Amino acid sequence: NANANANATDDDPVLFAVGGSYGGGYQFAGALLEQATREGGTRFDALAPEITWHDLNDSLGPQGVPRTLWDTLLILAGANALPPEVIIGYAVGVVTGTMPDGTDLPAGVVDQVAALVEPLSIDAATVAEVLNGPDIVEFLADNGPSWWTDQGIQLDIPVIVRQGTTDNLFNLNQGLRNFDLVLTEEARDESTFIGFNGGHALPQLLPLGTQGSGDPCTALAAADFPALTVDFFSTVDPRGQAAPIRPEGLKRFNIATPDGGCLQGDELTSTSVQADLRVPPTLTTGVSLSVHIPIAQGPIDVAGIPKLRATISSLGLENRLFAGLSVGTTPLTAQVVQNNVLPIRHAGVARRVPIEAELPGIGVSVAEGQTLYLTLTAISDMFLLTGSRVPGGMTFHDIVVDLPAPIDR
Repeated sequence: NANANANATDDDPVLFAVGGSYGGGYQFAGALLEQATREGGTRFDALAPEITWHDLNDSLGPQGVPRTLWDTLLILAGANALPPEVIIGYAVGVVTGTMPDGTDLPAGVVDQVAALVEPLSIDAATVAEVLNGPDIVEFLADNGPSWWTDQGIQLDIPVIVRQGTTDNLFNLNQGLRNFDLVLTEEARDESTFIGFNGGHALPQLLPLGTQGSGDPCTALAAADFPALTVDFFSTVDPRGQAAPIRPEGLKRFNIATPDGGCLQGDELTSTSVQADLRVPPTLTTGVSLSVHIPIAQGPIDVAGIPKLRATISSLGLENRLFAGLSVGTTPLTAQVVQNNVLPIRHAGVARRVPIEAELPGIGVSVAEGQTLYLTLTAISDMFLLTGSRVPGGMTFHDIVVDLPAPIDR
């Protein structure tokens, strides 16, 4: 145990932390709480969080659309430990197709929710009490690093963030958000981001996605991630008088590709690519098949969080589509990269409305002869029952996709 002056102290031990999913969440929660409330800031000297979240609403209900497949599995696995607010909020999402955000519920929803949660030993009185209290969006907003960063709290300690590229619960976007927003600029200079093929990864069939496996980036520096963590922690000076040493073979950003490659760089920078379309694609929301829009020809590397910009025209009460990037030699062979899509929502009738949407974070090397596509689909098995429930239509004009890639300083 030592403080900044190398004097013995029982109040400031040399303290590191490891763990994934909830184990990553506790690291951020503990360190950020101390940073905000303790004189001198957090006592953690370094962290190594894996496959964890930045914002639970963005994870469990991106754009307010419940990620029903994962939400169902989480509820069933933890029904005895979860507070009723979470279970009832999930049930409202299943019944209405939208995360409850305080908006008045349609007639009959309360009775349907009560019937849905009754087998989990939650009675109608508890349902009424919860629905008259804070909504689930407000409840979840307080439970993640995003709440702390919104208050201006950041960590100034070295961190290895390891996130799954094929994780379709806490996707790559969540890990990159933690790296970019939770850490100060100085801390990011001393920290490392690793994307690997794994995490909370369920196979995606609609639309078909590529899975991939393994951690090729960690393999450049160590036998496995625990060994890498020990090596990294051993270079951390608890007195803060010497910078930690990034493991040899790694750069600031290291993101795996489905074929076992590792895209590396000190920064992630984006290039804007406009789709060359003579006829703007129109999809019938709720029922249509996938549309694959050519964006770029290989060879090209993409690593990070792509963004979609477009203008849309829509017809319908509540229009929803799901979007991601895919690779193939033709639209018929295109598969969604690393198993992830995210929803795009637009309510009502509109003409040429500009939108911006974050696409799932990926790492991919598109080979010569292959094409990178923007895939739009009305149905996703990760969001079962929460697509458009009344058919409508969306037409996309002026499509631009910002493609990130790693560069060296």
